[in-house]
Amino acid sequence: MLGSARPLTLDPRSRRLLLAMLVGAFCLQTWLIYSDPIGREHPPLSAAATRGRALYHSHNCQSCHQIFGFGGFLGPDLTNLARRRGDTESLARDLTQILTTGSERMPAFKLSDGERSDLASFFTELDRLGVGQVRITETPPAKDIFKTLIAEYAQHDPLTPEAAEGLWLVEQAGCINCHLPNGRSTFAATDLTKLHSQLSEDQLRSVLTEGIPEKGMPAMKLQPTQFESLLAFLAWLDRQGPDLRQGFHDAENASGGSLLDLPWFEYR
Repeated sequence: MLGSARPLTLDPRSRRLLLAMLVGAFCLQTWLIYSDPIGREHPPLSAAATRGRALYHSHNCQSCHQIFGFGGFLGPDLTNLARRRGDTESLARDLTQILTTGSERMPAFKLSDGERSDLASFFTELDRLGVGQVRITETPPAKDIFKTLIAEYAQHDPLTPEAAEGLWLVEQAGCINCHLPNGRSTFAATDLTKLHSQLSEDQLRSVLTEGIPEKGMPAMKLQPTQFESLLAFLAWLDRQGPDLRQGFHDAENASGGSLLDLPWFEYR
């Protein structure tokens, strides 16, 4: 028929070239998205923000709301909620209203003042990441989570000068690298938050003086005053132990997981 266009045909070589270009473009886009350094330039979430993130997931907020493109489409994107609402206190007040009474299709949630404050902290710290994409395979090391928790709890229950020196000794000796909470310790090392209640002073002095070579623990040459400082810090850890262990568990489960473990079609 006159005027009819002939169908465009590609020879096998052109088809392979076109397919290679499409695959290359997809790989480049994937690399650009997941190589974003934003997530590596910020410290781990605080204990309050970590609890807020755990609340966000436990109440299944992600089924309706998105964060960094992950989640549902029914509700508004919450990635930069804090930026739109102002400071943390203003955000907490807004959350109090909407979480107490609900909004249209959003149900009301019976959250305590502390839980709403934790959620506000989560959104505030999340907002500091800007608008970049999260890095899905990178999580804070366990020792960094533990150090962050110790620093945060020290703000609520300040260390005495003696205990502060004990913390310095622990950090200098690298004790936190092995002695982690909740059975996460290397070489089955004792949980540092339980050491004060599990070992007597004489037992602890013996371990520190002689070390445990078969488990990779070196001996520490401490002066008598340094040993007393270490005891003071371990006593402080013992008092904070239950909260530190729970906070460590929440941080590892809430911010220490990998999105690669989740189904590709669902972020929960």
